[in-house]
Amino acid sequence: MIGTIGTREREALRRALAGLAGEVRLLVFTDRAGGRAACPFCEETVRLAEELAAASGRVRLEVHDLREEQEVAAAHGVERVPALVLLGADGRDPGIRFLGIPAGFELATVIQALALLASGEHGLRPATAEALAGLEREVRIRVFVTPTCPYCPRAALTAMRMAMGSDRVRAEVVEVSEFPDLGDRYGVYGVPKTVVDDAVELEGAAPEEVVLEAVLRAAGRGER
Repeated sequence: MIGTIGTREREALRRALAGLAGEVRLLVFTDRAGGRAACPFCEETVRLAEELAAASGRVRLEVHDLREEQEVAAAHGVERVPALVLLGADGRDPGIRFLGIPAGFELATVIQALALLASGEHGLRPATAEALAGLEREVRIRVFVTPTCPYCPRAALTAMRMAMGSDRVRAEVVEVSEFPDLGDRYGVYGVPKTVVDDAVELEGAAPEEVVLEAVLRAAGRGER
């Protein structure tokens, strides 16, 4: 069953999260009233998040309901569920969102993102960080993934790192099989696919410098 963690996986989670350098907050948005009809994987997403929190005392989990806590959802820009929001312990919001259940290969994506956030390091090349510092407006990077795609974590983490490295970058990772309407809107026929500001598209797990070029192109397009 998706979202189910066995003993071996639970121990692997503990090992993966044992080295967290600091605390992080993991917010999960669900839809209790709507049930499985409205959100087929909300329950599994909450269970998976609970496993992450149980594996490390430095992961502080908060579960919120999209309908009952509309102000909280709006404050974090959450309109769809299930959704994960990653925050620093001090409440700093780097602009990282994950739509869908982070199962399969995407569980490692979330774990690595939590580790980076806890460390306070984004892991970008200095030249990339310097270029992002020059952005004059906000840019959104959407990365479409599936749980069975081994190349998707690389694309997702590149976007997440850029969000951590710049207050003007937002990263949204979308598990496309749970949100087929978004897949149709953005013409997703294979994953990973990265869309920057609805203006620049990249197929496959593009290198950091290629994603940076796409971000700068999208930002420049918006300035003209």
